[in-house]
Amino acid sequence: MTTEERLAKVERELAETRQELAELAKRRAARECVIPLPVPRDEQGAGGVGLNEVRARRLVLVDDEGTPRAALRVDADGLDLYLYDAAGKTRAVLRVNAEGPCLGLRDAAGKSRAFLGMEPDGAYLGLGDAAGKAGAALRVDADGSRLTLFGAAGEVRAGLGMSPDGPVMALLDAAGKERAVLGVSPDGPAMVLLDAAGEQIAGLP
Repeated sequence: MTTEERLAKVERELAETRQELAELAKRRAARECVIPLPVPRDEQGAGGVGLNEVRARRLVLVDDEGTPRAALRVDADGLDLYLYDAAGKTRAVLRVNAEGPCLGLRDAAGKSRAFLGMEPDGAYLGLGDAAGKAGAALRVDADGSRLTLFGAAGEVRAGLGMSPDGPVMALLDAAGKERAVLGVSPDGPAMVLLDAAGEQIAGLP
């Protein structure tokens, strides 16, 4: 599953959870969202109640007004933690599943502004603008490290990567075509300038 697919899945589940929490807030009964699980007998007190833990599949914390401020749930896909501001808007989502942990941060308008995650083959960090579009992305995996910068329309405009042979930087135009490439390899530095058709117009050495 790609990073975009993981975020889309979290978005869908987030919408479902927010609807459930809205209904809970109207009832002002946070305890209704807690589903107790059997507690092993060796962890039960004389009355059959756990002494040192509370077990549940879903837990919601509310403020004095009954507004949900945090929600923790566990399902077949993993564990999710949602944090809400005083207006009830989601500001942070933490998910842990078989693919690894992923943390997403939102602004007051509900736009995704930052996310940090790990996958079996590496770690990534993404930053978005006020419109929720990608602004910068950093990834580190077995192939090396890469930094990508995006334009206002979400197109890739610059990239900086580190490979076994050395660092490489590429600058792209609005159409996504490389126009300048600079790299340093064991043989030394090199730079290439390209026209809109991808033909080299200058280079060093």
